[in-house]
Amino acid sequence: MAPRTSGTAIGALVVALVGLFLGWMLCGLGTPIAGVVAIVMARSARRTIRLSGGWETGHGVAVAAEVIGWFDIAITILAVIFFAALIAIGIAAGASGSTQIYSHSTCLGC
Repeated sequence: MAPRTSGTAIGALVVALVGLFLGWMLCGLGTPIAGVVAIVMARSARRTIRLSGGWETGHGVAVAAEVIGWFDIAITILAVIFFAALIAIGIAAGASGSTQIYSHSTCLGC
């Protein structure tokens, strides 16, 4: 019987790529769950491949899935930091901005 590619490794890669796509579509939010699932599946696949005695292949696929899974998580962390910074800048700008409302009587030329 010829060696076969690990189905778990392929599944991990699919989950990781879906998470990467969701991260792109949702500005980085929504990928940590896919990233964690991909990492767990990839590590399980690597263990199974190692213990199969050569009957299962796909170590590279599992490694790629794990790397993309970590990238999915990193995208989420960076997106959260970015949005938190935007909110903090908006709050700071609102707190230091003028609250005076101009009326027509203060308008020049009216």
